[in-house]
Amino acid sequence: MRSGTLRHQVQVWKNAETQDAEGQTTYTPALDGTRWAQVEPLTGREFFAAGQMEARHTHRVRMRYYDSSLNSVDYYLVLIEGTRTLQINSVSDIMENNREIELMCTEVKGA
Repeated sequence: MRSGTLRHQVQVWKNAETQDAEGQTTYTPALDGTRWAQVEPLTGREFFAAGQMEARHTHRVRMRYYDSSLNSVDYYLVLIEGTRTLQINSVSDIMENNREIELMCTEVKGA
């Protein structure tokens, strides 16, 4: 992955598990880190192709691999430069060599 394509600074947030006073498990947002990424909206054709698996994908986010536990359940959103929020729908390790990951995301309106 060429560093010149990583021009968006994104924040990756995850669900942090905590317990309240009664011992109930609750989940609160916790910042996992700030990363440089390539964020691109899907074109009409790519959106249609992605729709075969998940019709809600609107953006592809690519970044350097940093954590093997990154998944769409525990890690739930990406904040792009403080102005836009994307919900992570799926995570793929490109070429399965722990160098680059691809997040298929949906933009969250009004977040």
